Amino acid sequence: MVDHVSEPDELGFSSHTLAALQEFLSDRGVEVEASGDEAEIKAGVASLVAAGSCGGRADDSEDEEEQRTIAHDAYVRKDLRKCTELGQPRLLTLSLVGEHHSLWGHKLWNASVVVADMVDLQEIDVKDKSVLELGAGAALPSLLAGICGARCVVATDYAIDTDTHLVDNIRENLLRYTQKEGEAEERKESTWAGVAPGIMHAEGHVWGQEVQQLLKHASAASAEGSQACEEAEEIVAPCPGFDIVFMCDLVFNRSEHEKLLLTLARTLDKDGVCYVTYSHHDPSKAPLDMQFFELAAQPGPKGRPPFRVEQVKMWQMVDIFLEHDGLDEERGKVFLATLRR
Repeated sequence: MVDHVSEPDELGFSSHTLAALQEFLSDRGVEVEASGDEAEIKAGVASLVAAGSCGGRADDSEDEEEQRTIAHDAYVRKDLRKCTELGQPRLLTLSLVGEHHSLWGHKLWNASVVVADMVDLQEIDVKDKSVLELGAGAALPSLLAGICGARCVVATDYAIDTDTHLVDNIRENLLRYTQKEGEAEERKESTWAGVAPGIMHAEGHVWGQEVQQLLKHASAASAEGSQACEEAEEIVAPCPGFDIVFMCDLVFNRSEHEKLLLTLARTLDKDGVCYVTYSHHDPSKAPLDMQFFELAAQPGPKGRPPFRVEQVKMWQMVDIFLEHDGLDEERGKVFLATLRR
């Protein structure tokens, strides 16, 4: 497994990422006056996103964007050789919920970037597999899974009738890199047209509640065909479930641990694996974060079976909220664990 690429600067982007972004902007006629200036580079990327010039499509639903505040961020692909060979974009632009959302969907979290890196570098093999992301936010890992050949990707986040902003934003990010009908035929063979329609899906889901709508996507994409998911609410391996489940920076939501595990038990295939990445945003409460894994290893309410827990690795990154209180380094650590049946 490869550590996160290069040492990050004090503003949070690595020098590698800043250089790649600046080169990307220059190729499109956007010059940055102060070389390596992160604020200028982000502003340049945002201007290209608004103009629809970043390798994906501009959002067609301008009226919807006017109704909610949108911010933008960018991700530089790690496997640049694959991008060149397949004609895929080196830079992925992401829309974020611009306002301070109560569920923190307005940030691109380090834990998501780590998983995206692993997918892009094939350290997590998603080829021809079904992938579910819970609490997806910007859905960066889901987007990389679709680009890297997953047969089915479902990115989920909280949604109720009065608040669909998070899922609307996920859908926007996935559609930006999805082929339009007939687009693949119009492009040259060496030019990547986007992820095929029907692969990537955005769905609202409240942890611990019914999962039938999520499982329908996995079932439709399964070699077993569209088998009915009659046991979706039973705490058994679903029929079929997802090969891979991503949980990126969710364990800090301590009151929801058991509900999150209940959703996992209802969606993870019997041979599947869940990748959990997390940071201790309040290091003094790290033991409370770790209770998630203690709960996971034990049988839970409603007949939930235990999971096999393995703590795998740690990356040292720069926390996105620098407080200069002596704990920034601790908050910048990203840990990876896996859960299996």
